[in-house]
Amino acid sequence: MRVTVQLVDAIVDRTLWAKSYDRDLTDILAIQSEVASAIAEEIRVKVTPAEQVRLQPRGPVNPVAHVAYLRGRFLWNRWTPDELRRSIECFEEALAADPSYALAYAGLADAYRVLGTTRTLPPGDAYPKARAAAVKGLELDPSSGELHASFASIMRLDEWDWQGAEREFMRALALTPGYADAHGRLAIHFACLGRHGEAVAQVMRALELDPLSLITYTVVGDVLFYGRRFEESITYYRRCSEMDPSFRPANTDLARSLEHVGRFDEALEHFRRGVARPDGAVPPSSGLAIMTWRAGLRDEAREILAEVNELAKSRYIAPFGIASFHAVAGETDPALDWLDARTPSATARWYFSKCIRASTRCAASLASRRCSRSCD
Repeated sequence: MRVTVQLVDAIVDRTLWAKSYDRDLTDILAIQSEVASAIAEEIRVKVTPAEQVRLQPRGPVNPVAHVAYLRGRFLWNRWTPDELRRSIECFEEALAADPSYALAYAGLADAYRVLGTTRTLPPGDAYPKARAAAVKGLELDPSSGELHASFASIMRLDEWDWQGAEREFMRALALTPGYADAHGRLAIHFACLGRHGEAVAQVMRALELDPLSLITYTVVGDVLFYGRRFEESITYYRRCSEMDPSFRPANTDLARSLEHVGRFDEALEHFRRGVARPDGAVPPSSGLAIMTWRAGLRDEAREILAEVNELAKSRYIAPFGIASFHAVAGETDPALDWLDARTPSATARWYFSKCIRASTRCAASLASRRCSRSCD
């Protein structure tokens, strides 16, 4: 492997310094540190002690494991159920090639987390697997920012340990400050706590670090949505959709913002586009029922919900989705029945019930644990 580095004065288009590095592929992580150190020295940047630690050469990497991990990350970033499952296969392939390759555990943790978050798998099944992978990875490499970010996400989503999650996110960024996804996840964490200024600062840093990341664009939109800046969120969702019209989260999240500004027909169109199968069929879901109801198609929405209830007899269907439909339809008692019967935490049941009784308009965000406001 040969890496050629050039330092160029862009104003006058003059090369100030250049060097080539010839290494074996197993040294791919070490060469990153070597190149970064060489550039820092050449441009006379003062490197702090903490940065010097991060620039220390890493050990050799198994090329087969590393390539499998990169394939897994590519698939993970697509966020479809099939590609998430294929990403898990890639991460497991990486671990089969090198059981000590800690980053593959970060990939596994993130894949199971998203499968749980999107309700592709029951959260009660997905989140423990995500936690186990993150813990195993941290045992192998406690200095991995990626693994600390994975563990922080599980603390937030599964354990509701807000302070612990924030500490882990901060630890992740102290170890790997250039990890855009950690900035994005911390931004969502801040938004859920109502700290919207901090959330925007973090997510814009994520976008600066990785301006081609589709999921980061949707996270920008999410942070703005939680801050009730709906029109601004629409701008970022549309930019993401323009980059890749097939990226599902851009369409479903765009639909949510459009619904909040009263553009119900357009919202329904984008939601259908976001959940459509490869053959074009649109499967029934609580979200589709809600969007259809808000578009004024009440009978069709009821039919979709009936299909969802039928599906729930044979496979996992998120109960808060059905509860949210009833809340949006102004049917508070059925909404509470779905939440009370299926929400294990007494505190959560009380909180959801109190907020839904105060405002059924909040039900969808509250039931999904995404509410950014406190209702008295």
